[in-house]
Amino acid sequence: MKQLGFLFLMLFSTVLFSCKTTQEINRKRSNLDKLTPQEILVKNSTNPKMKGLLAIKSKVYFKTPKLSDSFKMHIRMKRDSIIWISATYYKVEVARFVFTQDSVKMIDRKNEKYYLGGYTFIQNLYNVPFNFSSLQATILGEPYDQSKYKKVRSYTSKGNYIVAGLSELEFKKPKGEIKTQQQIYTEWYAGEEFLIAKSKISESKTKKSFTSQILERKTTNGIPIPVKANYVIIGAERMSFEAENLKITQPETQSYPLSISLKYESLF
Repeated sequence: MKQLGFLFLMLFSTVLFSCKTTQEINRKRSNLDKLTPQEILVKNSTNPKMKGLLAIKSKVYFKTPKLSDSFKMHIRMKRDSIIWISATYYKVEVARFVFTQDSVKMIDRKNEKYYLGGYTFIQNLYNVPFNFSSLQATILGEPYDQSKYKKVRSYTSKGNYIVAGLSELEFKKPKGEIKTQQQIYTEWYAGEEFLIAKSKISESKTKKSFTSQILERKTTNGIPIPVKANYVIIGAERMSFEAENLKITQPETQSYPLSISLKYESLF
């Protein structure tokens, strides 16, 4: 269980990347016009979006109070359809994932375990709003789904437009009880293009949080893809991540293989 939890934290916090040829996005402007949250989202939506296929090879550096190391990730995706991720450590694959809109498949090669199921089980187990949409938004540096936000407001700070809102999520615990958890979503929009520069999900009671900061983007085929980012997860302990892109391509075709050995055991 701890292994699965770490791997999902790893995915949720390190699926963005960096490279040497970059374009700065943190342009500062003073005297910003007042805009509503919807107006900010509309301006963001005018940016070209990645369509079709994307393949990424990246190196991720991570640090916890007890450990500091790195690993490589290979990501293949088809927008709104499927995300395939392979994590390798010293050229040996340790885990592989396949995410679709309604299912999750995962193999833990180190411990010879597997998981086949949906997002609801993961959400209830770890009290996280994890789904296909949030993973795709993190990879592509796009806004999270704000359709269920409450008390949404917008303001400006240090040259950025900021949209903040509340979300109340219900999680079903193992004994059947329902837990309601309030989370605060905050997103910073920087530059004249209103691109996402920073996102934060936090809990007011527990002080747990996940922060992602996109430092640089690179325009690939007209699409402003994030190419440098830092992440911080604050929970029982602090985990920080930095990622470095090695290769980004948009292939015409690609596969998403995942097979489970008969000797593997289910995680649950």
